[in-house]
Amino acid sequence: MTYETIFFNILKSSLWGTAIAVPQEFDEWGKVFALAKAQSVLGLVANAVLSDEEVARRIPDDMQKRLKAFVLSSVGMTTRLNQVLLRCIDILREAGIEPVLLKGQGLAQYYPKPSCRQSGDIDLYVVPDDFDKAVQVLLTLSDKPDSPHQTRKHIEIKIGNVIIELHRICATHPLPRYDSLLQTYTSEGLVNDYSAVNIGGLSIRTPSNTFNAFYVFYHLWRHFLTEGVGLRQLCDLMMLLHSRKDYIDVSCLEEMLVSLNLMKPWKVFGCVLVDSLCMPSSEYPFYDNSYSVPARKVLNRILIEGNFGHERSYYKSRKKSYIWMKLHAFWCHLSRYFCVALIFPSHAISQFWYIASTGLKAVFSDLFIKK
Repeated sequence: MTYETIFFNILKSSLWGTAIAVPQEFDEWGKVFALAKAQSVLGLVANAVLSDEEVARRIPDDMQKRLKAFVLSSVGMTTRLNQVLLRCIDILREAGIEPVLLKGQGLAQYYPKPSCRQSGDIDLYVVPDDFDKAVQVLLTLSDKPDSPHQTRKHIEIKIGNVIIELHRICATHPLPRYDSLLQTYTSEGLVNDYSAVNIGGLSIRTPSNTFNAFYVFYHLWRHFLTEGVGLRQLCDLMMLLHSRKDYIDVSCLEEMLVSLNLMKPWKVFGCVLVDSLCMPSSEYPFYDNSYSVPARKVLNRILIEGNFGHERSYYKSRKKSYIWMKLHAFWCHLSRYFCVALIFPSHAISQFWYIASTGLKAVFSDLFIKK
């Protein structure tokens, strides 16, 4: 067995509770854990091997110590995130604002052991009319209330060592005709309807089950298309669909996917989940095994690029000169989009045209206008 086969065996064991099968002669543990770290699923892999005494005793002592430290750190981070989340929910509700928890901590509740899902920050959505008020409320908890980073979609507020991304827009699409549809679906799935999770004894709103299935997929798809995505995001989608399968309106989900031209990507990623992570095909809406070939190409890119593309050479060979940096970035993106276009031609070409045009505008502004 290759180390990649062992890695997937362990990851599936953590997600589905299956037995771990590792040949006695296997000794490439370092490669397994490096791959798990690059894919942001080290918490899941570490917990699985440490929970199996027969497998754990075959791992070198120094690696075992690092894995145990990582698991403890993950548990501690989850605890801190939940504590900050509950404080934010309480203070916003006191101000008459009902936020919606996006992605991360909400999706973690669908895992067998939530603390094993590696988390980074907390994403909250509030309706645009409440956004400015919510910002002022959360800034009262921040150590640095005078310098929050803000974009069109959200503002970042640091509370202790935890980043809160407060969203007024949960997702966008570069093409106006699709973005308009997306904002309509967002309103229906975050405001007019919602689901809930229980964290620390508190019921917290999350997107409606149907919109959440679409949104989690859309989020990972956009990252795959633009820079790269890790297996953690695929596991998020899989565990959400597995846990909420009886509450998803497949006809409504189909409407969103078709109207936004996403049915092919949805089916390709479905084959990745079924073929490589053992998701029951009956739990993945519109599963179509005829997409297994492009799915293998997608998986190969995911394994090469790592979570959010951080294993790509682009992130490992930044240039100091502004012009050279931009030319280097353009070449890296061009070569990547060429590979993606072999799988998703229309999507890759459309996205590359968008980033090329916006990039040229940004360079022109930096060189001639801002000066």
